[in-house]
Amino acid sequence: MARPIKTGLSYFPLDTVMDDNVEALEAEHGNSGFAWLIKFWQSAYRTENGEIVFRAEYSRKILAKRADITLEKQDSIIHTCLEVGLLDAEAYKNGILTSSGIRKRLEKVNKIRASERERKGNSFPAGKPLENNRKTSGKGGKVKVKEKEKNKTFHPLSELLRTKIQEQGTDALFKESDLDNWSNEFRLMVEQDKRTFEQIREKIEAVFKNDFWKKQIRSASTFREKWNSGKLDNLKTNKPEENPEPIKPVIEQNPWAKIRREAQQEAANATE
Repeated sequence: MARPIKTGLSYFPLDTVMDDNVEALEAEHGNSGFAWLIKFWQSAYRTENGEIVFRAEYSRKILAKRADITLEKQDSIIHTCLEVGLLDAEAYKNGILTSSGIRKRLEKVNKIRASERERKGNSFPAGKPLENNRKTSGKGGKVKVKEKEKNKTFHPLSELLRTKIQEQGTDALFKESDLDNWSNEFRLMVEQDKRTFEQIREKIEAVFKNDFWKKQIRSASTFREKWNSGKLDNLKTNKPEENPEPIKPVIEQNPWAKIRREAQQEAANATE
């Protein structure tokens, strides 16, 4: 069995001299405020993206229990954290506790991990065995080629997502391999997640009309993970509804028919 892919951090640095916003929180709420902040950091850094979904009542109770405070006291502490900038106010409106600092640290760590997995050839799904990994020829090779051909059908969705991301003014660099990987994610969304091509297109449009989520989605894998976790359900649109031209899947023609036509054309040219 392969090792599960590690997510989050096992530990995080804690400065010996705190920033002014942390001292402001402690001045307002004493040790209870500081203890809650540490418990929040521990919970957030444990996740892949540094976010705690805070909409459910049980989530609020768990965090309050860890800090050994009441829900009312916790609400007061969170209000102060929002005021002094220890929490992302826009994310909180969407029921998520996080901060820009946590996101940046985890984003950097995740990029390093992804690079290492690619270098070592260990990019496997969490908890899945390494079966079929060495099959580069025969039946295994044919399956990979077939999947790659299927992925081409979903290139329009990949191009739509790339366009939407670029419209946000991001300076991210895109490679052709990114589109191939994204198309594979969209294929899995149809085959495994049982979503339709049109549902995916509509969800992409909805995400990039939402002031919060349009800044968070930077890849098809993140888009899929957020959707499957329920975070993209019932999105609030911050822009007027538009009616974009529908995107149709690419229908691949028979390659042998194309080769036959080209040969016939060459023969005709040779006789002229």
